[in-house]
Amino acid sequence: MPTASYDIGDQRRLTGNFTNVNNAPADPGAIALTIREPDGVQIAKTEADMQNPATGEWYYDFTIAKPGRHIVRWAGSGAIIAAGEDEFYARRREA
Repeated sequence: MPTASYDIGDQRRLTGNFTNVNNAPADPGAIALTIREPDGVQIAKTEADMQNPATGEWYYDFTIAKPGRHIVRWAGSGAIIAAGEDEFYARRREA
């Protein structure tokens, strides 16, 4: 599947979904979100920075400032231990 592409200045909703061993929505004891920007800078976010609209559902609205490949990693610990990664690409502004 091709990597999603966005423009500098776009706001991207990054989402993390967590389930328990029975595949039912569940919240971890702690959640960490790391966004690795194209230049290697890592931005770390915690629950205080995120929204939790429903059990097991988390999101963070990220404004894209740098062109290139971004890697997003969600990690849960405590009651639900799980992790997942996603990526997207930001195009360089042409004008």
